[in-house]
Amino acid sequence: MFIFKHTSPTSPTSPTSPTSPTSPTSPTSPTSPTSPTSPTSPTSPTSPNSTVRLLVNFSSQGRSLMENLVFRNGKAIITLQRESQH
Repeated sequence: MFIFKHTSPTSPTSPTSPTSPTSPTSPTSPTSPTSPTSPTSPTSPTSPNSTVRLLVNFSSQGRSLMENLVFRNGKAIITLQRESQH
């Protein structure tokens, strides 16, 4: 019993050692800056100014919506054009 009490104080100090190092915070730090650069990375090398057209048809209104996506310096510029179909 006396020996158990002597090892007791050493037990709590042991688990504190592995938790002391910033293991969980280490991976979070590098992933933070990589997140915003990830979407800009693939669009930049492929083409600096790429235009993507999306055609969305609304059967309820009978109008087609033209969406032009222009990527400039990693920023998406959306222009909406309404075309009436009769």
